Amino acid sequence: MKICIHQRVLGTEQHLVTDFESEATWVSEQPAGILTWGFNDQESFRVISNLTGIEIPDSPHAKFLSPYKSSRLKNILWSQALPKKAYRNYFQSIQNAARLNAESDQYEYFKNRIARQQKLISSLQPAHIDKDIFARRYADPTTVNKSVLTSFTPMKGVTKKVGYNLTGTSTGRLTISEGPQILTLKAEMRDILTSRYEGGKIMQFDYVSLEPRVALILSGQDPVKDIYTDLCDKVLDSQHGRQTAKLLTIATLYGMGVRRVKELIGVSKQTAYDVLKKLEIFFGVGEVKAHLEEEAKSGFIKNHFGRNIRVRNDASHVLYNNYIQSSAMDAALEGFYQIVQGAEKEGHKCVPLFLLHDAIIFDCHPECFDKLEDIMAPGQQIPAFKSRLYMGAEEL
Repeated sequence: MKICIHQRVLGTEQHLVTDFESEATWVSEQPAGILTWGFNDQESFRVISNLTGIEIPDSPHAKFLSPYKSSRLKNILWSQALPKKAYRNYFQSIQNAARLNAESDQYEYFKNRIARQQKLISSLQPAHIDKDIFARRYADPTTVNKSVLTSFTPMKGVTKKVGYNLTGTSTGRLTISEGPQILTLKAEMRDILTSRYEGGKIMQFDYVSLEPRVALILSGQDPVKDIYTDLCDKVLDSQHGRQTAKLLTIATLYGMGVRRVKELIGVSKQTAYDVLKKLEIFFGVGEVKAHLEEEAKSGFIKNHFGRNIRVRNDASHVLYNNYIQSSAMDAALEGFYQIVQGAEKEGHKCVPLFLLHDAIIFDCHPECFDKLEDIMAPGQQIPAFKSRLYMGAEEL
């Protein structure tokens, strides 16, 4: 394993490429294809460190920093400014933390999952904006959160490229690191997006019932495509509709109690209790919760793909929800990666623009409308899943 450490971190005149064993090379440019530390917030080793909780120092001890607080120096030569023993200790602390991170199972998770997710994010392209609709939306006095809309302000007709943080939340649920704030843009505002192709369309493809489906798959089941109708038949004895089934599913996945179920379906407390128990059996909640409660004693639980989830609340329903949400997020990102790679391989004129947790937005050439839908129609087989994930499509 090689790592490139930024000159700012080391306080040297060049970056260091080292394996901490026998090899060490000084370079002026960041090499491609190896782990890095100190270059940016989304770099490889920072992501791994965020997952393990093992911090790698990026500056010497605070007592050595105070004389330089008022200095305008961008790169302090710590190798010369610190006492020799202090500098050796600082370098050793970087080496020890880097080794611990590299030897952790999160390094394997990074190689197998995060690296593909980063490649997916890097494939996203700036979106084209309809200037007239944008101007009308911005001038509308009823438009709220104009700062979100402002993040889509076009330069020569296009937005900035969006960036995502893969470790901004403990479960891996996406947050925006730079560019258009698509995750908080109201759905009705997405009409500001326009195609770069004549006759093209902005299309959104989203996973159908993603988290409930993942919950069923991870309990060892092979769910049907329409989960809610199946739930109506098997749990509610066909006495309630799909909308009620959706609400009850949320109640199960997010740990709502008997009182809330009683309010949702208008039944007695005892009946609500019985329905909740049936729902937990339907989703296989009990066995998963028992496993997570035991695992949480270490301070972390792992999602289905091996990602660490830091335990901040050890209530069983919180652990269960975090486990399902995190596993579903990884599954969705793997699916999006497969779609984008498949479209590129086939030469389809469809440009990926944004990710919205369980959805991906494309700018599609007229020639590829049907082709993309054909790719998704049979459902996707995600590695480590025994059942397929299904997608729906809509034009924005």
